[in-house]
Amino acid sequence: MVRELDQIYGFGYVRTSLIRHTRTGHAPVIHRSHRPGTLHHVYVISGSVSIGPAGEQVRAGRGDFVRYPGDVPHETAVLSDTAVLHMVTTVPHVAQLGPSPR
Repeated sequence: MVRELDQIYGFGYVRTSLIRHTRTGHAPVIHRSHRPGTLHHVYVISGSVSIGPAGEQVRAGRGDFVRYPGDVPHETAVLSDTAVLHMVTTVPHVAQLGPSPR
């Protein structure tokens, strides 16, 4: 059986992470904005979280997939004792500006 989660297009870099969160209280972890065009693609392996752009978070549990923009402030709150997430972050390549070689 195959469960396709997402497709990634374009040029840039892709970072894949396995993240284990432990609930440390009721306040969410607040993450700053990343480079324009950044996307987070999250598959919840275990536990449950509230995740996404500040003010627009969604609840996600084991087996859920969530994609959201990383170029705006975003939050992660652990709703279970622990949560394990597989996160793929895609960041578009930004060409360097400067004088053209002669």
